[in-house]
Amino acid sequence: MPMIDATGDTTAGLVLVADDDEDIRALVALRLRKAGYEVATAASGEEALRLARELKPDLLLLDVSMPVMDGHEVCREIQAQGPTAPPVIFLTARSHGSAALEGFAAGAADYVTKPFRPEELLARVHANLRAKAVRDALAHEATTDPLTGLLNRRGLDSRAVEAIALSRRHGRPLGCLIVDLDHFKRINDTFGHPVGDQVLKTVADRIQRHTRISDLAARYGGEEFLVLLLETDGDGAAVAGEKLRAALGAEPVDVVLPGGPISMPITASVGVACWRPGMSEPRDLFAEADRALYESKRRGRNQVVVASELS
Repeated sequence: MPMIDATGDTTAGLVLVADDDEDIRALVALRLRKAGYEVATAASGEEALRLARELKPDLLLLDVSMPVMDGHEVCREIQAQGPTAPPVIFLTARSHGSAALEGFAAGAADYVTKPFRPEELLARVHANLRAKAVRDALAHEATTDPLTGLLNRRGLDSRAVEAIALSRRHGRPLGCLIVDLDHFKRINDTFGHPVGDQVLKTVADRIQRHTRISDLAARYGGEEFLVLLLETDGDGAAVAGEKLRAALGAEPVDVVLPGGPISMPITASVGVACWRPGMSEPRDLFAEADRALYESKRRGRNQVVVASELS
């Protein structure tokens, strides 16, 4: 991901260059590397699409005219990712206006006409990376819970739709955990909300440490957290829920009070559910995990209940 320094300048970025002309591909890559960018290259549209999915570049430079899969087709596939899609700059030998309009219609952010001036190419790459970095920063702020750094409800809903679409398309399992801190209201009532916030931040850190990079963790509301477990079936989700429950309660939470620090024991209840036929949207999955969570609390808290085991 490109980073923005204190002056608002872009300092890094991975650029994927796709062109079936080996000389042009090598020249563009050389210019970009000299300017400080990381570069990956592809000799065809199909290879470009594969590398884009694997490497997740910050920007693509695509030749329009490539055999089998041309630049427009690759661009449309990339832009189908939605707001998170990297910008595309077309490299084209066609200078007439209709070529530019066709590129923009496919979702391109910009285009450069061959033969290009290196200074112009670098300027357009820099400008588009900088715009993407600003856009990504705003998107992160809009979808992140400011207290815990986890996804907020807006971010969760968006990512859940993507995860469910992937599960449906490829027939892959998807698990869900809802984690609720036991008797959290007592902490707020006894010590105040600032102490409660310290506990929530510590719990969020533990959730991130004890889940996989591929899992999606969110603050679901108040003292509730939700974790989407990609590629995880019912048995795997139950195991993950038990491991997380044990990890959260394994050590007390150290909090700072006016009279000095104290260690506060905590426990959590966990509800587990999996995406299954008959569900149509994320809230169906969340509701089933919530039902299991309610049963966990009814049974005495500090335990894991799986929705599929309930009548």
